[in-house]
Amino acid sequence: MEVATEDPPEEDTHPIAVAAEQQTEVAGVEALIEASLTTGKKRRKHYSMKEKRAVLWAIEGMSEREAAQTQGILRWTLNDWRKTKEEIFTYSCSEKHLSRGLGRREIVPIGMELVTLMKDTRRDCEVLTAKIMAEFVRDQHPDWLQSYLEGKQDAATSYESLLRLLRRFAYRHGFVQRTSSGLKGKLSDLIGVRDEFATAFKKRFGSYDASWVYNTDETGIYFDTPPSKMLSEKGKIASITAEQKYSARLTAVCTIRVDGLKLPLLFITGRKNRGE
Repeated sequence: MEVATEDPPEEDTHPIAVAAEQQTEVAGVEALIEASLTTGKKRRKHYSMKEKRAVLWAIEGMSEREAAQTQGILRWTLNDWRKTKEEIFTYSCSEKHLSRGLGRREIVPIGMELVTLMKDTRRDCEVLTAKIMAEFVRDQHPDWLQSYLEGKQDAATSYESLLRLLRRFAYRHGFVQRTSSGLKGKLSDLIGVRDEFATAFKKRFGSYDASWVYNTDETGIYFDTPPSKMLSEKGKIASITAEQKYSARLTAVCTIRVDGLKLPLLFITGRKNRGE
C-alpha cells in the first residue's frame, strides 16, 4: 500500500500581508514599552533648600489643596515643609543642598584641633599651608598619623596623600588657595589705627555738615602688563625695552561725600605719547 502524502500549505507571502504583519508586531512592542513605563515605579523628585524656600513663600496663606494644585507638589510633601518651615529658613549652608542633614561623616578625627590651628594661624597673619598642617599632625598627633600611613605604598605616596587630605579638609572648612600679599603690620593693629583715626577725625570735624566732608581714595590700576614669558631665539638674550618691561599705571580717584553722594571717577595718567 502506498501512503498518501500531502504537501504543506504554502505560506501567504503577499507583500501587503507581510507589511501588515510587521506593523502589528511593531504596534505590540510599542504597547509593551508604554505599559512598562506607565506601570513602573516613579522616580522620587528631590528639592533643594532654595526651591523649598521659594515654594513656601509662594503658598503663604493658601490651603493645602490650593497649594498642591498651583505648585504641582503632593499635599503631604507641602505639609512636611510647613512643619519644618523655621528650620528651612534658618538653614545657613548652601541652598543647593537637598536636606538639613549633617552630610558625610568627617574622616579626620582631629578636625577640631586642625580648625583651631588654621584660624589661629591666619588670625595672626601667618602663613598657612598643608605642609604646616602636616607638621602639626606629626608633632601633636603621631598615633593617628601612624594609623593613617599604614597600608600606603611608600613614603612619597603617603606624604602626598596626607597633604591632599589636609588640603581638602581646609577647603571644606572655608579656606581657599590665594596669593599672599604683603602686610606691614598685624590686622588687629591696623584695625586699631583705623578706629583711632576715626575717633580723632570725628572729634575735630564732627561739627561740619555732611555735604562738606569728602572721603577720597586713590587706587592704582596697571595695564599693558607684559607677559611673564615670551618667545626668543636660541642663544640670544631675551631683553626688552624699559617701556615694554614695566606696565603703565593709571590712578583712579574715588570720592564720596559723608551724606552718601558719589562723585564721578577721576582718572590721572602720567604716561607720555610714544612720539614725545
